[in-house]
This record gives sequence, structure tokens and C-alpha cells, in this order.
Amino acid sequence: MRFHRSMHAYHDARQRLHSLDSTCIPDMETYVNLRRNASGLRMVFHLIEYAGGLDLPEWESSRVLKQLTDQACDLIAWSEDAISCAKGITPSSRLNIVTVLMKDRNCSFGSALAYVGTLVKQKADAFLATEQQFAACAVMNDDTRRYVRGLRDCIAGSVNWLYETERYLGTKGNEVRAFGWVFVPVSD
Repeated sequence: MRFHRSMHAYHDARQRLHSLDSTCIPDMETYVNLRRNASGLRMVFHLIEYAGGLDLPEWESSRVLKQLTDQACDLIAWSEDAISCAKGITPSSRLNIVTVLMKDRNCSFGSALAYVGTLVKQKADAFLATEQQFAACAVMNDDTRRYVRGLRDCIAGSVNWLYETERYLGTKGNEVRAFGWVFVPVSD
């Protein structure tokens, strides 16, 4: 049932994002909620549960489990948004966290991109802190532990893929990973 709800939320969010034009940029909170669903990651995370034969509590009864899931969504989606800018950004570029922050914080492209890096770091730290908090609570069992491990694996796999695929960085993925820089073409 969770997968079914996530699938509907995915289609609704994609439709909402595609209906926005380049002049209609949502605020950060609206974008984050849309992006979590539009990424399709919630469906992927439900597949962790299904493939592992896990018996997880309902999200409503496990605030911390939902929080971990949202944090994993944000880490992966925001990382992809930031690295997708390596292909270039124009006023008509697809909506992503960088363009949202440019509007929301009234800042330049470079400042917004740097802030995304800060947000991703903060979100990673929050994920690790939430994971520790969850490990200390009574509802952590083998199934929830395996699910959280699956979230960690999805984060690591997705971020590694961003560097290994030629989709965003061409053949410079390893160089960017090693040195932490990339030149981003910006068009007006």
C-alpha cells in the first residue's frame, strides 16, 4: 500500500513540477516537498522493504523512520540537482534546488550552488544523528535496521553513480571527485 501511495504522489509531483514554467519558481519548502515525491526515491525506498521482506511500522507511528527516509530523499535529490548544473544552467533550465535558492535567497548562481553544498553536508550530518537517535530507541529491530542500511546504501550508490556516469560530468567524474571542483557553464 505504501508503494501505491508513493507512486501516486510521484505522478502528482511530476505533473506539478512540469506545469511550472521558468518564471514560476516555488519557495524552498514547497520545492523540497515536491522534489521528495518527484524524485521517485520514495518508491525505491519502499522496494527496500519489499525486496528484503521487511515488516516496517507505518510512517505515522514512526516519526524517526519517516525523518530518515526524508533525509535520504533530500541527500540524493539535492546532490543530483547540484551536479546536474555541470551541464550548464540557463534561465529556462529545469527547476532544481539551485534555481529555487537563487530566487528564495536572492543570490547568484555561485552562491546558491555553494549553499546547496552546505545544505547537503547538513543533511548528511542530520541523517547520521537521526540514525543514532533511532538506534537508541526501542522500535529499532532487525527489519528497521536493515531498512536504514538500505537507505545508506541508496545514498552511497546514488552519489557514487553521479560521479561514475558520464551524464553530468562527462569523463571528468573521477577528477571532480578527487579535487572537488567543476566548471559550470552559465548562460543568460
